[in-house]
Amino acid sequence: MITILATGIEESGKDSILDMVLNGFKGDLLDFSYLKFDKIIKNLILKQKITNLNSLKIEEFKKLQSSVNSEMERVLQREMKRNANIIINTGLVLKTVRGYFPLLTPEIFNTAKPDIIMLFEIATDKDHISYIIQKEKYDMEDVLDRQIINKRYALNYSSSLGCLLKVIKIEFGNLRAAIKETKDFIEYVMRK
Repeated sequence: MITILATGIEESGKDSILDMVLNGFKGDLLDFSYLKFDKIIKNLILKQKITNLNSLKIEEFKKLQSSVNSEMERVLQREMKRNANIIINTGLVLKTVRGYFPLLTPEIFNTAKPDIIMLFEIATDKDHISYIIQKEKYDMEDVLDRQIINKRYALNYSSSLGCLLKVIKIEFGNLRAAIKETKDFIEYVMRK
């Protein structure tokens, strides 16, 4: 059984890339479960009727984090019983006006025991940044700050767990390259 934790900021396009790649693998790969933890997080935020994350106090964030991790733990335990490969799609941190808040606790990482952390990143060369600012209208300073923080969390978890960290650079003018790299990598690690 192989567990891949796929992460990256929302603007990287990781969700679309993973959806395309994994839908193409249906029936082709070894048995695998695709867990979208970002959806679990969003559903819990809605369930707890949180309308503004920036208004939460630290204790309320910790309560949200506990709820998120309890639900993730439940889903992970259920899927691990199947003894199938698992691909977890999730963000690692949540940006608020008070700072960055980790979404996953070390306990979740210890339960999931990912073999690989796959980090999707927006390419940061000057030409690509200019393209994104003009075409996508992102606040690049904010995007790059969140990307750096997310990468640091991924590096920290990778080194503490002793698992491989695979970085996939996304160039919006060349998404096919990122899709192919993702497909080839997942196929390589999941095939016996």
